[in-house]
Amino acid sequence: MRKLILIIIALSMVLLSGCSSGADKDDVEGYGTPKVESLLVAMNNDDYENFSKDFGPLMTEALTEEVFGGIIKTQIVGVIGSYQEGSIELVKTTEESHNGKNYISAIYKGQFSQEDGDVAITVWFTDDEDKNVETIVFNSPKLARANG
Repeated sequence: MRKLILIIIALSMVLLSGCSSGADKDDVEGYGTPKVESLLVAMNNDDYENFSKDFGPLMTEALTEEVFGGIIKTQIVGVIGSYQEGSIELVKTTEESHNGKNYISAIYKGQFSQEDGDVAITVWFTDDEDKNVETIVFNSPKLARANG
């Protein structure tokens, strides 16, 4: 009887693990990684048009060309340097809900010219057919010290 209970518990754990709120990492790799790579390369090239081409409405309103020229250039690139093209790696994905809207959160790590270690890049995509970028956050030791 005890073996049967253990088997049922083990099967339940396997079945329930498929019900988690994790987004499919392969799907995010397919649509998200090219968008993030393009955004980071455009950031290197000081190209707001390509930097913002995959923005959703919230990001379009919040990260204007003026903000791009100020915050992105001075508080991000000015501290950690240029993005090293092709260096991003998708680490984790989750599904999240904020204010009644669904998002896919993706955490990447990437290399930048003036940061010794990895830079964490967290991106929230809209959970719809467009998968637009709604938020991007950079985190690294140098950024933490600079904004500390």
